[in-house]
Amino acid sequence: MLVSLLSILVFFGVLEIAARLCFPEFQNQIHSANKTLGINYFLSKSVPGRVPTPDYSSNLNKPLVLILGDSISHGYGQAYEDIYWVRLQRLMQLELGAKAPEFISLSYYGNDLNDSIDGLKKFLHQHQDATVSEIIYQFNFNDIVPEAYGRSSLHETSAVRATTPATEANPNNRALEPKALSTRATAAVQEATERTETDVSRGQWFKTLSRWRSEYLNYSVLLRVAQHYAGTIVRKTSGSCEDRGLHALGPYTWTYGSHQYARESEALWQGFIEALTQLKAMADAHEIKLSIVVSPLLFDIDTTGMHPYYNYLKYDFSCGTIDPKARLAETAKKIGVELYDPTPFIKSSFDARVKEGNFTPFFFTADENHITPVVSSLMAEDLYIKRAQKKVY
Repeated sequence: MLVSLLSILVFFGVLEIAARLCFPEFQNQIHSANKTLGINYFLSKSVPGRVPTPDYSSNLNKPLVLILGDSISHGYGQAYEDIYWVRLQRLMQLELGAKAPEFISLSYYGNDLNDSIDGLKKFLHQHQDATVSEIIYQFNFNDIVPEAYGRSSLHETSAVRATTPATEANPNNRALEPKALSTRATAAVQEATERTETDVSRGQWFKTLSRWRSEYLNYSVLLRVAQHYAGTIVRKTSGSCEDRGLHALGPYTWTYGSHQYARESEALWQGFIEALTQLKAMADAHEIKLSIVVSPLLFDIDTTGMHPYYNYLKYDFSCGTIDPKARLAETAKKIGVELYDPTPFIKSSFDARVKEGNFTPFFFTADENHITPVVSSLMAEDLYIKRAQKKVY
């Protein structure tokens, strides 16, 4: 019995060593209450945003720039100093010195626009004496999804929940009530929710297993690689848009309006636009400038598949019926919001590196959404230059 157990341990030990040698890119993919991709991070005691040290206290006596967004703005896989808005703040400090505004992030993993509005309401209520000069909302292409899709936080632990009680700001945890939508739109959203609940099974047991896997099992590169390839097996990576269903575009199904979900997508887009209009009204009421920055997808930057595991789930954007960038630009113009899209600037840098023969990953391993520090730096540069041209500061 003991010999058999030792043999099994040695066997898996050899496999683990082989996995680390063959797949070094999957090392340190640990997510816990205080790590993201193995990188240490700290949360503010007053808001669920990133801070550089546990005892850091924001200077609320200075003009404030509030960042609203999801894991991109929360610094997924990045040290605090590498986050795009922290780099932007550094550039402004070089230009303005002590007159530079203080940046505060209200972002968190999995946040959508409604979550951001809830967080903003809470902050403005708790800090009524603070002078907020600008709000920057970071748009992600997975922001428009039914709640049932289950974009739960990777770090949904009791420790985090203790610092960010959802019911404190809004008992329903939503900024936009269903009654704000038309009857037809509400019915379509309900249909989207029901269909998604059928297509995507994400019970509490699955969320618990996912957190446990991310925090502990991912120490093993062997198991992490196994998870990656298992993901390609359980999803439909070929066939028509209708045959593949949600697998055709995954979390981007509704932002791009996949054929099979076109009706629901239009309703969800309507809700998003109404929420964005509400955010603009809130900003105007407090005399705060509102801006939007787009965080790019891998497919808009790397158009030749240079990244390892490029589109391994075979997302098919020809299944889309909506041009999200065009719709976002149209909406921003209509409600009077400044829109910044750093994609062309980032792509030009990526293409230049490839042409030079110095390919550098702009996105994390097998991840088309989360940017590396290289992209964060380029985002900050693009924002800084464009904002200077528009005399924002």
